[in-house]
Amino acid sequence: MTWLRVVNPRNLMIFLCLIVVVMIGFKGVWITQKIMAFNEAERLYASKDLVAAEDWYQKARGNHSLQYKELELAARLQKLAPITEIKQSLSIIAEEADNAGQARDFAVFMQVYDKLQQIRGPYMAPKSQYASFYRQISGTLQLSERMIAHLQQFKLSFYEQMKENMQQGRFEEETFRTNLLRIPAFIYGSSAKKEQQLSTKFQQYDEAKLASLASAGKFQGMLSEALHLINVYTELNFTSDWVYPKTKKLAATMMVKDVERDQVSAFIVHAKDYTSFMTSTRKDSDMETYLQNQIRAWMRNAGKLISKGSYQQGIALYKMLGDYQDTKAEIKAAELAWAIAEPVRLLPALSGNQRYAHVISGQHQFGAKTYVIAVDPSNRLTYARWDNDDQIQSWNMVLPEGHASIRRLSLEEHLSTNSQPVLLLESTSETRKAKYTAFFVGVDTQIPLFQFEADGYEAAANGTLLVYSPNVANAEGRTAVYERHGNSYQLASFQSDYTMIAAQNLLNYYNVKVQFTCNIVLIEGGDVYGEMGSSYVKLTGAYPFQTGQITITGSFHEYAELIVNNELHKIPVFQVESVEKAN
Repeated sequence: MTWLRVVNPRNLMIFLCLIVVVMIGFKGVWITQKIMAFNEAERLYASKDLVAAEDWYQKARGNHSLQYKELELAARLQKLAPITEIKQSLSIIAEEADNAGQARDFAVFMQVYDKLQQIRGPYMAPKSQYASFYRQISGTLQLSERMIAHLQQFKLSFYEQMKENMQQGRFEEETFRTNLLRIPAFIYGSSAKKEQQLSTKFQQYDEAKLASLASAGKFQGMLSEALHLINVYTELNFTSDWVYPKTKKLAATMMVKDVERDQVSAFIVHAKDYTSFMTSTRKDSDMETYLQNQIRAWMRNAGKLISKGSYQQGIALYKMLGDYQDTKAEIKAAELAWAIAEPVRLLPALSGNQRYAHVISGQHQFGAKTYVIAVDPSNRLTYARWDNDDQIQSWNMVLPEGHASIRRLSLEEHLSTNSQPVLLLESTSETRKAKYTAFFVGVDTQIPLFQFEADGYEAAANGTLLVYSPNVANAEGRTAVYERHGNSYQLASFQSDYTMIAAQNLLNYYNVKVQFTCNIVLIEGGDVYGEMGSSYVKLTGAYPFQTGQITITGSFHEYAELIVNNELHKIPVFQVESVEKAN
């Protein structure tokens, strides 16, 4: 049989009739189902099972095989519209919650959860006529169980995230704090249990993170993280009593190690950071007392170093401590003590192995706390001082000509003033014992206060200079008197080689050349006698003595006896060397 024989008009008609019969059968079934659905809905409605009735009414309305009591059906559904709305809303919530849970999207899930609370609120309000319907529909959907299961799963995943962070030492993703706090308290059992569980978890995590930063030597990072945690928990309105104590303990451990290793600079940095941390957290701590005590201990150590002469170490310690508190005064005092102990430090540094020569120094003179004067290898004189205003000053001076070979450099204390020293240069001389040059420091050395070659000199109390055997005409062996005129000393005269006295004081100048005036009262047998106060003196010498007043120069070296008015007197014998004046 070919295909054309099968598909003929008669067979086609039979096939179409069969299709119509099947469709009529289905139609009958659908009509029966709609009538039965409506009747079941009516029965349930009459028995007050409105949730189930609404479901059957929806089935009947969805069956379009027959227009059967459509007005009554619409009226019933109109009355049951709130139930319909609850079903639709909760079904959507359930589906969205499942999707967010499977996607591990906590933010979206909590949006769904919040939406559920908004939907639930009006229906579950006190005296709401729909509360029982809401519970029934929610129970049918197992909505609460599904929501709780998702929340439990989220909580466990956040706990796992915390665990992995701690195990790996990576503390980057930390949204779990906010997320765990957003999970409702009933998931934990109660509000108190929630706070207890999260406090334990958060404390374990935070302390591990702070300890990790501390062990890595990240002191500032640890403090910053602690401050961040305190602020985070404050914003979350969650108590975090463990953060500050743990931070304090870790900080103390690190700073104690600084002290043990004598790492002053590191301690200072840490101390400043921790002080700032205490200020930011408004916390008073015994750590502040510890910091102050340690700083004071190091300040005492610095002082001891200075006292022992370890100036460089002491000053270095003061400077390090200066990063924490003001140590300028201590540094200045230490530098002054060092300058007093080693005054050459005030002078400019010399290159290579060169050294200063003829160094003299002193303290508390010439308006300075300490000063130093020295000559460098190029024969340049430098005067440096630490003045009373704590300023370091220095002057460089070219030495006067003719002083290439300096024998001695000293201060001429008799001629120096309160504010300005006078320097005395003593150098070699070909004709006398030394060449002496004096000049005021800071004044042109080519204009000296005095300059002469001599066998020595001394400053007299009256401000003159007594120069012994100066290298000038007719001065050898004599004492010259130099007087000051303006800014220099000039030769004024030569000093006599005798002492002028009163005759009655002769006995005080045994074997000393003196000059005095006396009255010759007796010339007998070649012996000459003169009055000496209430006594007498015997005069000897090849001079034509006459009675009367006479001024004589000489000395006495022995005594003689003289009888006056039957009394024996022991009188000095004066050897006359010259007669200055006679009457």
